[in-house]
Amino acid sequence: MPPPPPPKDPPLPPGWKEAVDPGSGKTYFFNKKLNRTQWERPTDEEESDSDMPPPSEPPKAAAAATLPPKKSSAEAAGAGSGGKGSDKDGLIYQCLVEGMEAQKGKLTDRVKERYVAGDKSGALELNVEKKHVESCIAWLEQRRKEGHEAPKHKVVKRAVRQPNVNSSIADLNKLVVTVHRGSSLNLPGGKGAAFVKLTLTFPRDSQLEQRTILSSEITPKGDDANPEWESKHVFELVRTQNLLRYAERKHVRVAIEVYCETKVMFMKQKAFIGRGEFDVSSLLTQKDVPPTTVILLEEKSKRPAGGSVTLSAASRAPWNGKDLVVETVEEVIILDDASSPKPPQSVVTEYLKLLKGG
Repeated sequence: MPPPPPPKDPPLPPGWKEAVDPGSGKTYFFNKKLNRTQWERPTDEEESDSDMPPPSEPPKAAAAATLPPKKSSAEAAGAGSGGKGSDKDGLIYQCLVEGMEAQKGKLTDRVKERYVAGDKSGALELNVEKKHVESCIAWLEQRRKEGHEAPKHKVVKRAVRQPNVNSSIADLNKLVVTVHRGSSLNLPGGKGAAFVKLTLTFPRDSQLEQRTILSSEITPKGDDANPEWESKHVFELVRTQNLLRYAERKHVRVAIEVYCETKVMFMKQKAFIGRGEFDVSSLLTQKDVPPTTVILLEEKSKRPAGGSVTLSAASRAPWNGKDLVVETVEEVIILDDASSPKPPQSVVTEYLKLLKGG
């Protein structure tokens, strides 16, 4: 005879449910009303517990109530021994990498500035620190990938004095005007090639300035009514006392004329579109004039002619010869971990100085 089937489990008392622990595959039982979770199958005798008052805290959400009984501390430690770093560690790693990338970018800029200024030894010294920062970034990325906790580190402030100059402009007596674009130009007939003529207008009080090239014509790129020029023009500009006086009074300007050239029956025709003025007097105290939109005006009435031109300007340094050195404060991240890349001696000396507050 075949063996009798195993006896069926008795039905659960009211309010009890069963679920499977996904970690162990074992069945456990819970009663949300009683706020109880247990491995043993409840019996009707335990129903007397239903007279127990509810817990002081409100019952947990259904999803939380279906969780298996809490594991012991030993089980939890064993289960988490091979896990990745915590969310907190991940955030620390992200901040460290982003901070050191910013540190690397500033060092790169300073290396270029030192080379342009002719300070090769200073540039090489900064490049050594830059290489060390690069190795630290690579080490952090690898350490995060392997799941190690975030390393100890320190963040210190460093005051940096650097030239307040445009290193791309080699000569102090140069004014660089960039014509970026035109917008909504009122072209005769709705089409045609637009051009810009620039004229630097200021009092000229020396023979050298009399020989200055004072105007430029720039051809466009892009569609007719909204041309993209992105064209630079360099004016020779000697910094005389007369120039400085007019700059103080906001009278140093670049005159702009925009016109259109069309071809009709193999003949070119030129039509005036509008004029304006671009004030560059602020170069007296700063080395850059940010992109500025100039509204074009009609030639005689000075009413808006329709459309605009966007320009910017720059000189190597402020015309007044002051503030040629600026001081900025930057953050420096120093890793304090025995397994982190060892900095070269010159970098060690710099970091010890920063840690001492120097």
